[in-house]
Formats: sequence, structure tokens, C-alpha cells
Amino acid sequence: MENSLKDYIEANIPELSGRMYPVMVVAPEEGINVAYTFTDISADHLNQSQLTLNVICDDYDSGMEIHRKIQSILAMEEDEPFVVFGNVRFRSRLSSGGGRIYNEENQKWELSKYYIIDWRMKNV
Repeated sequence: MENSLKDYIEANIPELSGRMYPVMVVAPEEGINVAYTFTDISADHLNQSQLTLNVICDDYDSGMEIHRKIQSILAMEEDEPFVVFGNVRFRSRLSSGGGRIYNEENQKWELSKYYIIDWRMKNV
């Protein structure tokens, strides 16, 4: 599921293609990057997981614009149909929390948001 969701974001927001990294960013000096973590909450017929997206960037406004683009594809209404992408069906919503910090060490903004993902594998 984790790779399918990453691929879905990159397919819908081309400027993030090749710039999404699990857990931590490999080359933070290069433009806008996204570190993500995927945490399982429950496993059943319909699984639930939390996706944390940490946009790392030089410019606060550019980072927030990336979050707005992500939100436009991941913050779904409760009555929207599930998205089918690859071998996964999912519906997601923006969760509360997140944060903004300026990392003095690498001179970058780190802008985090959380999404709750309801999902299941296709044909299961």
C-alpha cells in the first residue's frame, strides 16, 4: 500500500516525482522534497493507516503550495468513492495535527500534515 500511495501522489503531482523518500530525505539541499511515514492503525477487511507527509523546502510558501496540491488529491469527502490505483483501493482524509518548524541546521522548513487512509488490496 505504501508504494502505491507514493506512486499515486507522484503521478498526480509530477514535480514530486523522484522527490519522495521514506522516513527521511536523502538530498535535502535540492529543492522541495517530501519525507513520508506510513503507520498501520488497524487491519481488517478494510485496513486503516496514517500517512505523515513532511514537506522539506527552502521557502515556506512553496512548501505550503505543495501541501495544498497534496490535499487536493488526498483530502476526500466521506461520501466520495474509493480511488483505485495499482492494486489498491483507498479513501483518505486530512487528520488534525501536523506542524511547521524551521530547521536551523540545514536552513529548511519542515511542514508536516497527517492523513488517515482507509484501504484494501484489490481482488481480496
